Amino acid sequence: MDAHRIEALVRDTVTAVLSVDPATLTPDLDLAALPTFSSFRIVTILERVEDALGVEVDADELTPDNLHRLDTLCALFLRAKTKVA
Repeated sequence: MDAHRIEALVRDTVTAVLSVDPATLTPDLDLAALPTFSSFRIVTILERVEDALGVEVDADELTPDNLHRLDTLCALFLRAKTKVA
């Protein structure tokens, strides 16, 4: 799966789990600022994308810096997918 497909998958998953309008999701938006964001929801996002990609993100990568923005989430999954390939 290429970077564009991974980005689309992450964006679609974040949109669905956080119940937000996709137009509001900019790459550098602080997801934690959204009223629907919670630690439980970020876990749901992680699990769904990991399942869809067939990867598991390294535990040491699960930091607020990697989990609170769309662009860093995409980079996180791109790295995980690259390790598997």
